[in-house]
Order: sequence, then structure tokens, then C-alpha cells
Amino acid sequence: MRCVLCSLICGPKQVAAMRRWFEVPWTQPNNSDEIFSQEAHQQALRAASKLSKIDPEKAFQEFLNLAEQGSVWAMARVGYALLFGQGIPLNKAEGEKWLLHAQEVGNEWAMLILANEYLQQKRYTDAEMLLSASAKKDYSPALYLLGSTYFKIGEKAKARKMLERAAALGHHRAKGALAKGCCLGRFGLASIPDGFRFLNEISDEVKKNEAEPPILS
Repeated sequence: MRCVLCSLICGPKQVAAMRRWFEVPWTQPNNSDEIFSQEAHQQALRAASKLSKIDPEKAFQEFLNLAEQGSVWAMARVGYALLFGQGIPLNKAEGEKWLLHAQEVGNEWAMLILANEYLQQKRYTDAEMLLSASAKKDYSPALYLLGSTYFKIGEKAKARKMLERAAALGHHRAKGALAKGCCLGRFGLASIPDGFRFLNEISDEVKKNEAEPPILS
């Protein structure tokens, strides 16, 4: 929310609050930690993760070996690396295959990354199919991304419904998108007052979080 129009409409304080609100990754929550805790080769995965910071190409080979042995956590890392060319030449088709393997066995992070890639490629039907089951279970990041998908194809009523459900579940990016969209009249002029209400709620929540004293250990 960095455009001049947003600042003029909403005010600099609310825009600043929105930026802090968006610092929470949109892929959260996900079950990556739970999946890692069930892995048989945790030490090898940790070593590969550490190696990726200094030798991405060698780290990719380590992740690939583990993925081929059935590591769900490594499958997602391999898919991501291929999709975005991290440590190896970019290969979106292979990246998609590995992310699909990971999401088919329950990796939520892999599903979200792949669905977002579909959205960027304007493969809206694929994104909807990938997200629908999780959205029906009220998984907030899936609801958020499905809302974004519906908005892209012009189904604004469905988009708002998905974003509202995700926002009610505490998804920051969903509530931010809802506030911005309403303020700018993207869900109709009648939604503009709702946008300012959402913005005020976000601003109040940010202030509350910043005012809370740190937990002493």
C-alpha cells in the first residue's frame, strides 16, 4: 500500500500501520515445522539448509537426494529452487512437479507457493482447483489466495467473501487486501466506509501490539 493515492485517501499513519501489518508472511500459518518434526533425516536437512547459504548448487543436490528418498520437506525445497532458479537453472515445469508431489502428501507451504505461481501465470482455474479443498476447511492462507484469484477473474463478491473469512481467522494480508480494496472502491462504492473501518481496526491492532511489553525470559 505504497501508492500516493492510498496515502491521500487513508492518511500516512494508517498507511504506516498497514505496512507493519504486512510484515507477517502471507504463507503463515503452515505446517512446515510439523512436517519437519516427522522427517527421518532431520540432521541432513539442517545441514543442507545451512549449506544453501554458501553453496546453493551443492545444497540443491543434497535436497534432491533427500526428496528422492521421500522427504516431503525436501520436495518443497527442491520445487521452490527449480521454480525460481535458486542454485540451479530455472525449470518451472520440474519445479511444479515437485511442489505438486509435496502438496499431495500434505505440505501446505508447497501448495501455497504453487498456487501463487499459478496466479502469477494467470492460470486461475489451476489456482482455484489447488486451493478449494483447503479453503473449505477454513485454512486462512488458502482463503486469502483464493480471494485474490477470484478478484483477478472479476468475481468480486466471491473475492470479498474469501478475504472476509480469512481476515476473521486472523490472516493479516487478507484483512489488509480487504481494507485497501474497500477503501479504493474496488468492491463497489458502498464498500468504502467498510474499508476505513478495517483500516482503523488494523491501526488499533498494530498500536496494541507495539504497546505490549516484551515477555521476560
